[in-house]
Amino acid sequence: MEKQILEMLVQIQKEQKEFREDLKQMREELAEFREETRVGFSEVNNRLDRIEKRLDGDGYQFKQVKVEELKKRLTTVESDMYRMTR
Repeated sequence: MEKQILEMLVQIQKEQKEFREDLKQMREELAEFREETRVGFSEVNNRLDRIEKRLDGDGYQFKQVKVEELKKRLTTVESDMYRMTR
């Protein structure tokens, strides 16, 4: 009986170790995903800024409304992504 209990404990410890390793890998993957997402949104923001500056410089003030709409949508997506990763 004691031998069976010890074997079960060893098995449980083994499974715990595997679980911890899996959890560690998932956390690393999540951190990579967050970084890739952050970089992606940063690039989109930079592109939107460049578009806005070009439109302002060319006298297309009325098109700035579209840029503002895009920024609002991007902010919404960013906040959704932030909530997903939390």
